[in-house]
Amino acid sequence: MAGAAQFLGYQPEVVLIPYITAGDPDLPTTAEALKVLDSCGSDIIELCLPYSDPLADGPVIQAAATRSLARGTNFDAVISMLREVLPQLSCPVSLFSYYNPILKRGIGKFMTIIKDAGVQGLVVPDVPLEETEILRMESSKNNIELVLLTTPTTPTDRMKSIVSASEGFVYLVSSVGVTGTRIDVSARVQTLLQDIKQATSKPVAVGFGISKPEHVKQRCVLPQLSCPVSLFSYYIPILKRGIGKFMTIIKDAGVQGLVVPDVPLEETEILRMESSKNNIELVLLTTPTTPTDRMKSIVSALEGFVYLVSFVGVTGTRTDVSARVQTMLQDIKQATSKPVAVGFGISKPEHVKQVAEWGADGVIVGSAMVKLLGEAKSPEEGLKELERLVVPDVPLEDIEILRMESSKNNIELVLLTTPTTPTDRMQSIVSASEGFVYLVSSVGVTGTRTDVSARVQTLLQHIKQATSKPVAVGFGISKPEHVKQVAEWGADGVIVGSAMVKLLGEAKSLEEGLKELKTFTKSLKAALN
Repeated sequence: MAGAAQFLGYQPEVVLIPYITAGDPDLPTTAEALKVLDSCGSDIIELCLPYSDPLADGPVIQAAATRSLARGTNFDAVISMLREVLPQLSCPVSLFSYYNPILKRGIGKFMTIIKDAGVQGLVVPDVPLEETEILRMESSKNNIELVLLTTPTTPTDRMKSIVSASEGFVYLVSSVGVTGTRIDVSARVQTLLQDIKQATSKPVAVGFGISKPEHVKQRCVLPQLSCPVSLFSYYIPILKRGIGKFMTIIKDAGVQGLVVPDVPLEETEILRMESSKNNIELVLLTTPTTPTDRMKSIVSALEGFVYLVSFVGVTGTRTDVSARVQTMLQDIKQATSKPVAVGFGISKPEHVKQVAEWGADGVIVGSAMVKLLGEAKSPEEGLKELERLVVPDVPLEDIEILRMESSKNNIELVLLTTPTTPTDRMQSIVSASEGFVYLVSSVGVTGTRTDVSARVQTLLQHIKQATSKPVAVGFGISKPEHVKQVAEWGADGVIVGSAMVKLLGEAKSLEEGLKELKTFTKSLKAALN
């Protein structure tokens, strides 16, 4: 913490902040524990000053504080121990103290004492933001970084104020309630982290309930996505890590597919074996210059889908898609029943429409999206531009005439918000939408899904904080259990599209289609009761 940014902001990995209670089982043991934690690579150590009424703590830490106080541990003894130990540590130490012991000692005096002992940070869990003015002034005078806490129930505006006032780093409480071990870390933490990261460049540390190695490791986005993610990696990084180890790592991260553009078919044997062992679908590429026999071998060997490169050359945006793609699609379709996705140069909506009409099962859009994110004026603007490219709706900025004309004709114009919509933009969309808010449940196009992403619950909560308008969830809602789930999460309505369209469109007869539609609709309605 002499500059927590040194430890939190510029580390290549997430840092570790262990927490122990001073004086439990005794102060000599605490002194040795601090040295052990430091030698094991801790980045910051949080040391709790035992207190008789620890409101934020669960039974484990309450019991530790009780044992410590029963053995006679007091503030002066802790400070004396720290004066001896801290010069021997390479990592900073932050105190965790309730507000009453600080007030009892006197805020200014307390800060001076802990500064002289070598303490660099202070966490006070039970002081509201509105009462931190003197704390912040005195901590600043003594170069003590005062770390403030934000929780899952903190409103967005208040979180932004806390983030602005906090020094060193922001302390995100991962769960509602007291400290204590948890089985899992709530999926909502990821969304909370994203919201905080949008509000500040300060580092963010997560605490309360982090108790297992898998909790510490759990930083990836993939559990929150409703669609699979495939990695695009050149061969050298895979070889450098070791093919088997690479596959195991990406499997554990939740990746389901792998595209390796620079490995020839003849050298894919080990790749295919290791990917198969780890249930990773290895996707191979075929190009306009691939001979027919070789294309058939590639198509036979790959898993998941066929990646058709649309032109000769490197990736990048193009003005048009070559008409030759249609012929290549036909040739591949004759050789396999596997789906075919077209990539390289697909950069406009009209490109997507064209290759879909030619029979492609998927399109891969890369350079256009990379360019949007990389050349944006800010991360927020980049995400906004990405949303405009992907989401099938009219951008918020372009709806003025639509809104005016719909209002004149008493038509309620319903606007959509998605899992990738930044919070500020979502709030603007929610404010402008009429009738109800349409929450798109997943990233991507409409269609039936196996499950509804757990992230929908968090998105619903955020929207409900921003508006009293009803919220309906759509995209992928295709089963009675989906309907029941989103209703339990707080949705006011569900929109079921693809599943009904499919029933009618694929029925053997009109009568059969209507009969199935009636049965299906009744089952959806029953799930809401």
